[in-house]
Parts: sequence; C-alpha cells; structure tokens
Amino acid sequence: MSFIEAISLGVVQGLTEFLPVSSSGHLALAQHYLGLREPQLFFDVMVHVGTLMAILLAFREDVLRMLRGKDWYLFGMICLGTVPTAVIGFTLRRFVEEAMIRVWIVSAMLFVTGIVLISSSLIARKAIKKLDRVTPLRSLAIGVAQGVAVIPGISRSGMTISTALALGVKGEEAARFSFLLSIPAILGAALLEVKDIGANEIQIAPTLSGMIAAFVSGFIAIKLLISMLRRGRYTVFGYYCLAIAFLSLLLNLLFNL
Repeated sequence: MSFIEAISLGVVQGLTEFLPVSSSGHLALAQHYLGLREPQLFFDVMVHVGTLMAILLAFREDVLRMLRGKDWYLFGMICLGTVPTAVIGFTLRRFVEEAMIRVWIVSAMLFVTGIVLISSSLIARKAIKKLDRVTPLRSLAIGVAQGVAVIPGISRSGMTISTALALGVKGEEAARFSFLLSIPAILGAALLEVKDIGANEIQIAPTLSGMIAAFVSGFIAIKLLISMLRRGRYTVFGYYCLAIAFLSLLLNLLFNL
C-alpha cells in the first residue's frame, strides 16, 4: 500500500466514521463501482484506532471524569447502551458479511439513513421540552440503533444521534452521547479483528500515516457535525444519503454494474 492510498483511506474513514453518511456503505459502494479492494486487516484496525483517538481527544473531559469515577451516571448509561449494541451486532454478523457485496442492499440502507436523518430533525423541532441528558430507557433505544447500524449503509452516528433527537435529547448532548457510546463499539470491533491479523499484513509506515490521517479527519468531522447540529443543518446529511442511494441504484439498474 502506498502512502497516498493509506492517507486517502484514512481521511475517508475518519470523515465517514463520524459524519452521518455510513463509512461501511461508502466502502462497499467504492469497492463495487471503483474496483477498490478492501484495506488489509492490520491497516483497518489501526485506522479505527485513529478514529478512537479522535473521540478521546474531542471528549477528553468526559472520558477523564468517568475514569476518575466522577460521572458514574454517564458511565452507566454508556454501559447500558452497549449491551443491545453487542447483542444485535453479533446476531447480524453473517448478514452484514453478505450485505457488503450486495449493492442494492447498501443503497437501500443509505436511503433509510437519509429518511431517518431528515425525519428525526423534523420531530426534534416539534419537541416542546428537550432533555439535557440521556435516561436509561433512551440509552437502551440508542444502543439498539447503534446495533442496527452494523448493516452497511446504515450510519452509526446518524442512527444514534437521530434516535436521541427523536426522543427529545438536545442536539449537542445527542452527539456527545453518540460519540462516547461509540468508544466500546469501535474498541470491541478492533479487538475482534486483531486475532485474524497475519504477520505479512503489517506495513508500519503506510499504516501509521493512515492512522494519523484518520485521527485528524475524524477530529475535524466530530467538530463539524456538532457545529451543524447547533446551526440546525443536520438534514443536509440526510439529503446527501438520499442522493448517493438514488445514484447508486440508478447506475445499477441502467448499467447492471
């Protein structure tokens, strides 16, 4: 893998991991239409580590409070939300592997993501009172949404933030909880892949550049998304997902690609 390829893949991973447009969906479509091969497993794990570092930096105060035992409530809500994520993730694992190679499924799920993003914003605007923190039942619901997002084309950040918004959680708090909830999910996924890494896959220099690119672009994506939530521009991502889904389905129908 060249440095340019590594940095490009790192940037794409960092941006699409946190912006509500589905990183897995974009990867599946890129592989299908552009003939790109899937990154080596070691590289894939390390760029996920890069995105994890971006979350830890962006929300370092929350993470430090939990590590020091000063915010047991938030820690408990994250643990609670992780349970349905893990159960659903393991249950859908085989379906996810099959869906990655079926472009019509990925496109359909991107369409679903777009509808969810737009509709949740409309519902949130009608809420009279908005919550400053996530409650236990809402944590479970957001965890279910994150579990469903293992399906290619369904955005993890999009589903979790949209679920929180629809349940009356304030935009910035919805984003904060969504990103903190992703820490055990990203870490768990990376650990599951580590055991399958072969020695011949390890390329230190390109992988390091890709990880740094994922870290930088991921941090920028987090700040951008929070800014757009504050300004009420969240639905832009929904229309983007609808456009990509429509274009993909159109190409598939017209040219049988």
